[in-house]
Amino acid sequence: MNKSTSYATMQRNTIKYMMGYINEYEQVRRKEHGEYKTVRTFFESKGICYQNFYKFYSRFKASGRREEALLPTRRGPKPRYKEMPIADDSLERRVLEYRAKGFNKFVIAEALKMEHNIRNRCSASTVYRILQLYGVSRLTKSIKEEKRKIVREYIGSLGHVDCHYLPKGVVTSEPHKRYYAIGCIDDYSRLGWVEVIESTKAMDATFGMMDIIMLMNERYGVKFEEIMTDNGSEFCGGATKLMQHPFERLLLHFGMKHRRTKPYRPQTNGKIERFWRTFEEDVIEGAVFSTLDELKDAVLGYNFFYNEHRPHQGLGGKKPQDMLNMH
Repeated sequence: MNKSTSYATMQRNTIKYMMGYINEYEQVRRKEHGEYKTVRTFFESKGICYQNFYKFYSRFKASGRREEALLPTRRGPKPRYKEMPIADDSLERRVLEYRAKGFNKFVIAEALKMEHNIRNRCSASTVYRILQLYGVSRLTKSIKEEKRKIVREYIGSLGHVDCHYLPKGVVTSEPHKRYYAIGCIDDYSRLGWVEVIESTKAMDATFGMMDIIMLMNERYGVKFEEIMTDNGSEFCGGATKLMQHPFERLLLHFGMKHRRTKPYRPQTNGKIERFWRTFEEDVIEGAVFSTLDELKDAVLGYNFFYNEHRPHQGLGGKKPQDMLNMH
């Protein structure tokens, strides 16, 4: 028996099976059934889910009692909607426009909440269904390239900042002392700078960041508009003490907007997270520093090497400093 014959047989059996129940059900409703007096006892005796039965029975009656209406139907949006024109101010159009810029379903859903002309706000799951409907639930190569252009518009548009724990005893003269590093990476050019600090307390992180801001501006002409950090206490103050936090006040002084990553989403600040792995491999692993000054000298030298001599895979083999001439 071939597949088409088997499928036709299954359809006939399904119709026969459902029509048998419908005939008995209607007999009970007309008080003509010899065994069952109520619809409830009929359903219980047959082991039928009355919700599912009524779903098929309603569809059967609405179709003019066509037996084909008893067959299961395809679930999900109908393909014909994909051929319909999209209104200029429709929710679907805005979702597709955001998708063309490379945004994911969560970012799109949040962006739509800010648009007052969109009447029906939607969740991330609704956005995903729209993306599936129009065949763009997966990012294409062209969309990824467009996102790359948009996110990295120009030097200084966004700086990624983070603190990094150095191994305890990295300075051999102080085997029980732990030092830390604070670093900043420019989103567009990948120009970066690292400073060694003695703790991750807010004041130490703030002074380290102040040095980074001034050195990157002096040597490369970088002036950041926005700084992204995680929600650590070294970077963020509480809602009621926001402007009392030294790091917040530093950014305010230099006219930089503070952006924070979503909790438990370190990939939002992925560029600096990836940089720390490179930093560990190139500077820390296998190295011995007798004093703190030796460690700081090694980090300073690496700053120059990373920016001015080391080809960057994410820049197509260019050095971060090369991006200054392309700006």
